[in-house]
Amino acid sequence: MLSGLSPELRQTLESVGRDTPMISAGIDRPAFVRSDAVSLRETDRVIGLVIEGHARAYPLVRMSSLLEHVVNDHVLDSTGQPKAFTVTYCNLTECVRVLESVDGGGGDNLEIGTLGLNDGGLMLYRKNERFKQEEPVAALRDVPFELMTWGEWKAKHPETEVYVGPSNRNQRARFSEAATESRPVSP
Repeated sequence: MLSGLSPELRQTLESVGRDTPMISAGIDRPAFVRSDAVSLRETDRVIGLVIEGHARAYPLVRMSSLLEHVVNDHVLDSTGQPKAFTVTYCNLTECVRVLESVDGGGGDNLEIGTLGLNDGGLMLYRKNERFKQEEPVAALRDVPFELMTWGEWKAKHPETEVYVGPSNRNQRARFSEAATESRPVSP
């Protein structure tokens, strides 16, 4: 599960230990399809955002899996530089948060991940910092988003791209490996 992570992120995860029932690095550089190529019901809810002129939709049905509560995404800004942001969703609390770096430390990936649940809410990490999904974090700022049905979002942004999961074979393999490792063991 820890392959392919930065040394700082690996150290954070290893410091957490095996006490946490679920650790997930989140989805990095996710796959998207055009709005006309996705099979969503008009009533399915999505997290919609427009960042640097790019309209994106993140279906809640897709992000309801604990391994997909955190999606580390990026777009190119007007100068062609990567702009990283992270979309988070907890299906237990219905909490949604979209974050970007204010300290310039985001580069092209914020490396935010999931530590599982704590006191009924989603616990996240970034570098050596742990925080609840709804807590303010000094180096991160909130990005505006809209929570609405797919039909409403698609009507407002017909050229939107829709999140469909991990983007490449290696990431899907790591994702599958993490899912296998995180399954509760039956007594």
